[in-house]
Amino acid sequence: MTGCVIDAPSQWRASLAWVLAATAAFLTAGLAMWSQLLVAWQWTPPRADETKWATVGMSASLAALAVVVVVGAVPLVVAAARQLLGPGRRRLVVPVALCMASATALIVGAHRFENGWPGTGGHHWALQGIVPGGVAAFCWAATLSVSSYWAHPAALGAFPATEVAWMALSPIALVTGVASAAVTLRRVELSERHARFELRAAQAATVAMGAFLVAAVAWLSDGAVRRAALFHVGAIDVVGAIVMGATIALAHQAVHRGLAASRATRRGA
Repeated sequence: MTGCVIDAPSQWRASLAWVLAATAAFLTAGLAMWSQLLVAWQWTPPRADETKWATVGMSASLAALAVVVVVGAVPLVVAAARQLLGPGRRRLVVPVALCMASATALIVGAHRFENGWPGTGGHHWALQGIVPGGVAAFCWAATLSVSSYWAHPAALGAFPATEVAWMALSPIALVTGVASAAVTLRRVELSERHARFELRAAQAATVAMGAFLVAAVAWLSDGAVRRAALFHVGAIDVVGAIVMGATIALAHQAVHRGLAASRATRRGA
């Protein structure tokens, strides 16, 4: 990422690992912001059209990003599974095991705490069901650690001890999962054609993330929400937007370097 020249296969793997890390950071900030909006969305329609269309745009962008992630992840999972069944399995056993354990911990924990979603019992209105309640509740629980309550210990102390423990431990599971997945990407065997496909999928992911950020900025710049209790914009939302912008730039740079390595290989073939 600092401009050093490495061989093409190593560059593909490095680029994909950086995109993975950037996407994980983006989703952590983005899902926290989106979940905040959906809680308000459950209780009342937004007063301003900008907020309404921003919420719709963020939801559509996340759906597109989810599709791209699945399309890109399936071939990688297949490649890793084949390698695990072959002579190169020693390089993947530990990172794959850590990744699966971390993912299991995050899924089980989020499922455990999603019942506390504050959007439950909201007032029905025309577009309330734009996102299934189970999906919104799960994303809310998964990103509980992204909270301004950390700066207010007295208010945080009123939370159940198990919930505070989840807020503290879930980032550890997330970082462990992303780090082990990145190591897996650095070690999995990819052909030039396969790597190019994954880089194109990563490129599509950056477009979806960019669309999400545009919609998020539309909400943040809506003056009406600063006076609305439920759709209120806080400092943590501004920080989240900055983090999302930085991660998109990082992902774009990683994809650019990976595709450049791919083009260089094709020219030299």
